[in-house]
Amino acid sequence: MSSNPLVVANWKMNLSLAESRKLVVKLKSGLKNSAGCQIILCPSTNALTVMAGQIESTKSKPKFKLGAQNSAMSERGALTGEDSPFDIKKLGCSYVILGHSERRGKLGETDNIVNKKVKAALEAQLIPIVCVGESWEDRQNGNTDNHLIKQVTLALKNIKLARQKLIVAYEPVWAISTAGANARAVQPIEAVTAHQVINETLVDIFGEQVVEKNLKIIYGGSVNSENVRGFTGHSEIQGVLVGGASLDSKEFIQLVKNV
Repeated sequence: MSSNPLVVANWKMNLSLAESRKLVVKLKSGLKNSAGCQIILCPSTNALTVMAGQIESTKSKPKFKLGAQNSAMSERGALTGEDSPFDIKKLGCSYVILGHSERRGKLGETDNIVNKKVKAALEAQLIPIVCVGESWEDRQNGNTDNHLIKQVTLALKNIKLARQKLIVAYEPVWAISTAGANARAVQPIEAVTAHQVINETLVDIFGEQVVEKNLKIIYGGSVNSENVRGFTGHSEIQGVLVGGASLDSKEFIQLVKNV
């Protein structure tokens, strides 16, 4: 297991403002004596300001961090409906999820758009959580490695990291809970192999020293309290991106404790 593993809760568009506030209260109480994990909560945009205040008032460990689920590809401009990464930073966010498969598949985000968003997020001093992952067709055709190499390379094109941090989340499209009846379970060894490919690609881009100091690779895909240890028990997997299981306080608290 990685030291200080990351646990990223992606609430997507599932909770109202009131529900988000109640969930934070339960998590602060249930995890007040749990140290060792860095917990990042990513609510919908309408809850960011309120949750920033709740998180700042947390005095016990673990210290929660706040993340957004998306940000724009520039500081300002004619981008109706988007939120500037600089404004997100001012709201209290430290992290932002970018390139999630739901945005790629349902909203048409391309690798080029993701690349621009990563650059803008870094300029705003946010830590990007860049999502990559293959389709079931790619895996069946033996194209997983090539797909991951391409996604990582294009998402991080012309990006240089000095002291800034960056996270890559491996989240195969066919394994996430929103795949519904088509979702398939990922074996930990499959995730480990994918993480090794991603790590090698990152080393090719940034160099081994930068990768070791500034980057982490986490896994996402129907992670829950029962299977999380099977993933985080491997040193290649430095944390998890959690979807549906992060919406239930008891389940998420147990998940964090099992990491």
